Amino acid sequence: GIASVLLSPGFSGAHLRFLTAFMAAGAVGYTAASQVSMEDMPQLVAGFHSFVGLAAVFAGFASYFHPDPTFHTLKALETFAGTAVGMLTFTGSVVAAGKLHGVLPGAPYVLDNRWLLNIGGIVGSVVLGGAFIRPTIYGGAGGVA
Repeated sequence: GIASVLLSPGFSGAHLRFLTAFMAAGAVGYTAASQVSMEDMPQLVAGFHSFVGLAAVFAGFASYFHPDPTFHTLKALETFAGTAVGMLTFTGSVVAAGKLHGVLPGAPYVLDNRWLLNIGGIVGSVVLGGAFIRPTIYGGAGGVA
């Protein structure tokens, strides 16, 4: 994984910046992990997993704000899906960590009309995703939100 990043042709001289970020993240992770008891390890894993989802969201933002000069529907779809899945992962991991730590109650929230809300959310996501992958929306961003 790391070797493929360092040897990729698009990396072009950002080795010091990558290694600095890699070492800083490793130091933060090691410090956090070494201070956690074994009983609290599930919360730590859920908390760290939330950063994986957040990284996917930031990768999607980077792809959107610095688009390829030529429009590709598949790239726009990847950006939309990756950002959506990353945000779901982040949210789910934060909730899981909160429940494991006892900050959030373990009982589920049951909303009235929850199936209608879920279907509405899915339909809204599909409609917005369809709009997003159009060249005028995705390709015309040019770095402006």
